[in-house]
Amino acid sequence: METDKVLKCYKDPVLITEHTWDEEIKPIVSICTITFNHKKYIRDAIEGILIQKTTFPVEIIIHDDASTDSTATIIREYKKEYPDLFRIILQDENQWSKGGGSIYARFVFPEAKGKYIALCEGDDYWTDPLKLQKQVEFMEENPDYGAVFTDYNRLHQDTGNIIYSFYSNSGKSIPQGKVFQNLIYENPFVTCTSLFLKEFVDLDRFKKVGIELNKIYDKALWLEIAAHKKIGYLSESTATYRVLNNSASNHTNIENLKKFKQKGLKVVKKFAEHYNVEIDEDKIIRSYNRRMLINLLKMKSFKEYFKFESGITDKIYVASIALRRYLKVN
Repeated sequence: METDKVLKCYKDPVLITEHTWDEEIKPIVSICTITFNHKKYIRDAIEGILIQKTTFPVEIIIHDDASTDSTATIIREYKKEYPDLFRIILQDENQWSKGGGSIYARFVFPEAKGKYIALCEGDDYWTDPLKLQKQVEFMEENPDYGAVFTDYNRLHQDTGNIIYSFYSNSGKSIPQGKVFQNLIYENPFVTCTSLFLKEFVDLDRFKKVGIELNKIYDKALWLEIAAHKKIGYLSESTATYRVLNNSASNHTNIENLKKFKQKGLKVVKKFAEHYNVEIDEDKIIRSYNRRMLINLLKMKSFKEYFKFESGITDKIYVASIALRRYLKVN
């Protein structure tokens, strides 16, 4: 069956739990989730997926990295209830701790059968039942685009404070269209809002650039897409991003912050070199420094904030942003 017919197997969007498809029909979207010790959050993530209504088939692929809590048990419950909808990968040994980089790239993406991939990690969750429908319609209507993102809600788990439609309320302008240059200096796109063409997860693409399975894979993926296609943005909020103290980009240890910055800079420089783009390295470093300073303030690590290797101008700039956001929320 041709793709355009599969896209409209149902006249109107129907809950994905109520879909019935012939076995030979491939999904249009592969929903990919990775999780580890997320027993407190994984139900939110899965339920946010199951509320989706689409006119096309989807599949759900969940990878659990040998959780030591009840995460895997919860995943099995959903697999038992919806055996045709879920494909699960349950590791006996933790793969992330062995090194080798991205769990998505090594274990999940190779299993995806869809034309598109949508990501939602085990501690985030979707809130808009039509998230996938809206994004797929956008992509089908705009074939020169390789990905589309949306606004999101930002939930601080430690305080319970949630900022709805984070970008709209902060007044931040999100780049759209040809955004490769923008991505060199910042990454405004939130993973749990993403939907992109599966063709861009081909690892040979990254080998040509000189990128191995690095641990900040989303940045490399967005850059590779932006080098070849436009990227879209929908101003509607479709998901909630949960800010946890142990998030990969929220470290408060200064040495970890330095390593994170160095890896990010290495990725950007390789892409710029491969695609023959001039970059302002000082501007990139300044952008990373400000991001790290913001993270330190979020975690109330004031001692580390003042010790962090960045100029006083950056610290004043970041402090002023934090104060404005605090006053707006309170």
